[in-house]
Amino acid sequence: MKRCAALCVAVLLIASNVMAADKWWDYYKRGIAAVARSDWSTVADQMSKSITLKGEEVLAAKAARNEILVYVPHYWLGIARFNLGDVEAAIREWDISQDQGVVQKTQYYPDLRGYLARAQAQKAKGVAARSVDARKAAEAALNKAIGSQVQAISGGGDRSETYRLANRRLQEAWDQFNKAGNDSKAYARAAETATKAQEFFEAAAGEAASRKLAKSPPRARQQPQAPLPQTAVVVTPPPVQVAAPPKTVVPDVVEAPRLPENPDLDRVRSLLARFEKKLDDAASGGSADADLSQFLRSQDARVKQWMAALAEDPSQKKAAEIEKALASLDRELSQRLTRIASVTVTSADASKRYIPSATIRADLKKAYIAYASGKLEESEAMLTRIVKKAPRADEAYLLRGVVRFTRLTLSGRKDPPMDGAYADFRAALERNGTLTLDPVYFSPKVIAFFGQVRQAASDR
Repeated sequence: MKRCAALCVAVLLIASNVMAADKWWDYYKRGIAAVARSDWSTVADQMSKSITLKGEEVLAAKAARNEILVYVPHYWLGIARFNLGDVEAAIREWDISQDQGVVQKTQYYPDLRGYLARAQAQKAKGVAARSVDARKAAEAALNKAIGSQVQAISGGGDRSETYRLANRRLQEAWDQFNKAGNDSKAYARAAETATKAQEFFEAAAGEAASRKLAKSPPRARQQPQAPLPQTAVVVTPPPVQVAAPPKTVVPDVVEAPRLPENPDLDRVRSLLARFEKKLDDAASGGSADADLSQFLRSQDARVKQWMAALAEDPSQKKAAEIEKALASLDRELSQRLTRIASVTVTSADASKRYIPSATIRADLKKAYIAYASGKLEESEAMLTRIVKKAPRADEAYLLRGVVRFTRLTLSGRKDPPMDGAYADFRAALERNGTLTLDPVYFSPKVIAFFGQVRQAASDR
């Protein structure tokens, strides 16, 4: 009997506990009460529990005793998260609330939109603040890469495959940087790509330095001096009565023969190196003259022979002989270049070949570096000055067309007019119909546009 009574009491206790368990409306109403006290931790806790039991928002939800509630727990949880400083969690809750489509029909919707605008602004501000350091790091990496690019160009390393690979990496880094916005991860990727570009530029510069070292004549080496033998000391035993001082025997030191000094040797070597660079510049001008190309190749081989001859015979007589022959050769090269530059070569497409001077070519390199660095306005101004100085500079027109096309493409305008780029490409082709754009250095879009200009010119 006692056992039965105990069992009945236990059943009643369990039933009372089940009946006393909190319902979703209990948590929701406690959360609403906490809103009035600005107790946002309690609001978040109670609304989260209410959502666990009833996740769908309802415009007129029935609670206990036929009580009707405007049930929007995600809206209130978003406000709690916002006031607790978790802006992203607040935006997530408000998005859920709007997706369910109930809050839009309540008096809370104007407040939600105001809160959402504030949250979005705070989120954007926080993202921008987090991306500042990443952006600075990317800018520093790009500046280092550009510095390495300039060193590679000045050292003659811009003709290798390593340099072209570095240039592609640098352009890729600029694209990543310009599209990063406030994305710190995108800036980090841009910095990583720029660092790779810098390493490739440094490698290209190292390759150029190795090539120059291989071309330079070996220096006359002095014979190493024979090591001095240690001093031999012979001690003569003294006589019985008179003590004789010890005698020191020092052998003769034989010095290695020294090469005769030749003050003109370095000057002649410098003249040879300067003339070799002049040959390289003339060859890189892209002249179509077959005689000139053959002349440049033969004289380059001749310069190497002279360097080897100086290494074998660094005498003053040999240096004077080579200097005299070099002066004659230099005059002949200047005459050939002047004659070709003064003649207008007319072909089927009426193009005019032009060989830029060393100054113009240096200015073109600076303009290209500015373009590759993203300084488009500066590059265009430099190219305009080149065109005014040398109206026949076909490459200047070509590169300015590329810069103008790029500026218009990046302007954000829909279908921008390409008149300036078209005019520059047309002028370049009128001066030299054989011009092309290397896909290693330039984008497919600008190459396609240049092809259209070429086609239009050929159709006429």
